[in-house]
Parts: sequence; C-alpha cells; structure tokens
Amino acid sequence: MSQTIPPAQGSPVPPVPSGPVQPLSDMAAPKAPRRGNAMAITGFVVAAVSLVLCFLPIINNFAFFLALVGLVFGIIGLVRTRKGASRKGLAVAAVIVSVVSGAGVLVSQAVYGAMADSVSQSLDDVSGDLDKMSGDATEQVLAEDVSVEIGDYTATKNEYGMVTTSLPVTLTNTSDETQSFDVTVEAVDDEGNRVADDVAYVSELRAGQSETVDVFQFVEDGDLKDMKSADFEVVEASAY
Repeated sequence: MSQTIPPAQGSPVPPVPSGPVQPLSDMAAPKAPRRGNAMAITGFVVAAVSLVLCFLPIINNFAFFLALVGLVFGIIGLVRTRKGASRKGLAVAAVIVSVVSGAGVLVSQAVYGAMADSVSQSLDDVSGDLDKMSGDATEQVLAEDVSVEIGDYTATKNEYGMVTTSLPVTLTNTSDETQSFDVTVEAVDDEGNRVADDVAYVSELRAGQSETVDVFQFVEDGDLKDMKSADFEVVEASAY
C-alpha cells in the first residue's frame, strides 16, 4: 500500500496544469528571416528609368533595351520570391512597368515615324511647287497642269507700211485648281537656231478654263523673214 510523502516543511508546491500538456514537438519553430531581393529592386529601378525615357526621340531606342533588362530582372526577382525572397510586389511592378515602357517605345517610334514621313512629304510638296514656279518642272507642268495649243503665225503690213505680227497661244488649265501660267514659246529657224522667244501669260485660270493670248507682237525687222518660216515650240512652262 503506497504512502503519500508530504512536502517538506517550507517548500512551495508547484501548480498542477488543469488541461492536457502540449508536447514540445507541437510548438511552432521560429521562422527564418526572409532574404532580400536585389533583382526585384534593380529591375524596378531600370524599368522606371526606361519609362521616363521611352517617349524621347532617338533616346527611346536605348529605353527599349532598358525595358528588356528591367523585364528580365523583374521575372528573376519574382521567381526568387517563391523561394523565400521578399519584395514580391516590387518584382511584379518591375515586370509591369517594363512592359508598359516597351510598349511606349514602340508607340512613340510609330508616332515619330509618321510625323517624319508627313514632314518629308510636305517638304517634297513644297520643293515640287517651287520647281513648278521656277520652270524647272516644265514636263510635269505640261503633263499635269496646262495644255498649250499654238496657232498660226501671221505678219501683215498696214497702209502705212507697218508690219503687225501675232502668234495665238491657247492655254487650258488641266488641273483641278485655279492657277496662273507662264509659257515660253521659242521660234526656231530651219537650222535649229533660235530666232526669238516670247512668253504667254494667263492669270487665275480656273480648272478646265481656256484663254488665248497673242505672242510675238513685237518682232525686229531683221527677224520678220525668218519668223515666217520658223517652227514654234514650248521651251518652258511655269504654274503657280
């Protein structure tokens, strides 16, 4: 028969737990500190710089390269968060900002390219108009803007012995806008030498409208004979 040994005089009695005692194996172990994530931080910084530069002409070519670098770093940083690294939000932000900046580079380059093409086309149009005004685009003017019909040259002597000369030239505006024209007509003799030249001028001729002007109304006496047998041709035409 067992006996209960009374506690020693003056010794405290430890409290007895009222519930079941939790085994030591069930206690949670302290969590290991999370590692840093330099890739996520670097990727975000690079992506942010790319976003700032993506809309600047020429420089945005470099920004596109930075966007690719930021995207790679962001993806690596995101993978590392699955292995216990921190900064998951920063890694996701690096990926998103990199994609946005890359798209910004492509859009800005398309816009700038379209603007450059428009400016180039405008300059070409201005250059073409200047050529038409100066007579350097005679073939184009005759093909697109005006048709020239040369009539018969006449030389008549009046009762006072004065000779009146004339060559009718009809200009027709074949373009779709109102324009003025200067057409230089040259008289050439049988040997191909120039005898004289004159300019037929019409102002503000509407689209499809025709006008006839007389040229060679003042011919020197020494050229009258050659003018009667001369051939007439257009050597220059201006439109403006």
